[in-house]
Amino acid sequence: MPRPKGSLNRTTLEIKQIIHEALSSHLDSISDYINALETPKDKIDAICRLLPYIAPKLREIEVTGINQKQIDSIEVTIVK
Repeated sequence: MPRPKGSLNRTTLEIKQIIHEALSSHLDSISDYINALETPKDKIDAICRLLPYIAPKLREIEVTGINQKQIDSIEVTIVK
């Protein structure tokens, strides 16, 4: 029986767990490592390289209405 769509296979899951365990002991030191870098460019580069592991990558989406016509505007109302 195939695994559900989007679920990780066993090998991928095990590798992610091993990496997580290896890096979790260094999480407190990461900010010290970044602060130890000399130039702002190096600091920004380090943060940018770590960012994909923290926040998901955004993709462009196109919103269409009924009959696949492009929507001109969307109104959002926030109610408290």
